[in-house]
Formats: sequence, structure tokens, C-alpha cells
Amino acid sequence: MERTFTDRHAYVDRLDGQARGRLLAMGTARTYATGDVLLHENDTTRHVLLVHEGYLKITLSAGNGRRILLALRGPGSVVGELAAIDGHPRLARVTAADAVRAVTIPADDFVRYLRDTPGAALALLGTVADRLRTSDHRRLDAAAHTVHRRLALLLLDVSPGHPEASPDRPIPLSQAELADHLGTSLRSVARALEQLRADGAVATRRRGITVLSRDALTDAAHDDGDHNRPSRPSAPSAPSAPSRPSSPRTRHLS
Repeated sequence: MERTFTDRHAYVDRLDGQARGRLLAMGTARTYATGDVLLHENDTTRHVLLVHEGYLKITLSAGNGRRILLALRGPGSVVGELAAIDGHPRLARVTAADAVRAVTIPADDFVRYLRDTPGAALALLGTVADRLRTSDHRRLDAAAHTVHRRLALLLLDVSPGHPEASPDRPIPLSQAELADHLGTSLRSVARALEQLRADGAVATRRRGITVLSRDALTDAAHDDGDHNRPSRPSAPSAPSAPSRPSSPRTRHLS
């Protein structure tokens, strides 16, 4: 599946050994606690972040006090590269979703690295292209698929970086953040999670969501049934008269 909430291929993974070694040796490492803001929206700073451990939330202000979750960036991902390249203000806020260790690389050093290291700029272009493709897929999903399926796809995207069935490291996203990201109501997300719990796919806790079965999530990601519609008991059928042939029934598909 190409729909990815995190980077499908982290920037570091796109580099050859020599280029990767140069990048990992750059900058200054620092640790951040959950909720720490690493980059501010509309800020004019230009440094780049390289994630070593943990996850960063990328959020955008909706103008009415709400913050919309755009993506997560995990180990190996580069963050803030656009401002380093074009000098424009930051597009979004970057916050630590859990305990994070990241390296700060000055903009001039990063641009020099892209210019002087074979393959580094092309690898970054591939990362940006993947993120644009993800945005297109997300718009398609919002128009064509149920909340149940879209939520399963999202949790599949996030879960590889988190140990499955481990309550010590749940996916650090609230139901409200999931609802905002999917462009739906909190109630719809709660119903979809209820179905995923019943299927044995996930467990929900106060600190986040734990994936229990990727197989069950994969099944849900391919299921476009309407799980938000309450089921209705079928009316009992009237007995057929023995002297008259029964009329053919009309099958309703949903």
C-alpha cells in the first residue's frame, strides 16, 4: 500500500552507505520530551532536523483554535528541509509525539551536503515526491472510502515503528487527532475503533493505541463496508401460502 502517514522510505534509507555516514555525522543531537515543540509555524529559522528515535507530529493551525494533524515523522526522516532550501517561513508546527532524539543541522551545512554529496539531492526529491503522492491518496480516500477503512490504513502505516502488542509503546495519537487527520467526527472514529477492538486488531488505552494484529488491520483496510451504520434486526418473514408460489426476493447490497 502506498498510502503512508509516516515516510514510506525514510530519507536516511534512500542514501548509500557513504552519503548516510556523512549525514549522520552532521549536526548536534538533543533529546526531547513528549509535547516539546521543536519547530514553530511561521517561524523564520532554517535549520533541519534528522530524527534518530521517536516520532514527531506535524500539525497545522485551522484558524479556529484547532490544530490539524498532518503526519508523523519517525526514525530516519528529515524535517524542515523546505525552509532550509527556499528560505520561506515554516509551514507547520513540529512537536515531539513521544520521547524523541533528533539532530539539528544548520541550513547552510545541509544545502552544502545536498550539493556536494552524490545522490543526496535526488534522494530528498524522492522523499518530497512520496509525501505529495501521500497527500493525493489521502484526498482520494476521504472521498471514496469509509472511516473504518481509512483508520485501518492509517494505523497500518504508523504501526511498523512500534512493537506490536506492547502496551509500553502505544501509537502516540489521540482519537481527536485521528478524527482531525481523517477529516471526520470524533464519534465516527470512536465507532471505527470499537469495531477494530471487536475484531482483535487494536487495544485502546489512555496513552494511545496498541496494534494487536496487523493481519486483522489489513483485513479492515480492504473492507469498505459501512461500519458506522447501526444494524437493524430483520423483520420476520410471513409464512408462504402452500397453494401459491413465493415471489422472488430482491437482494439489497450495501
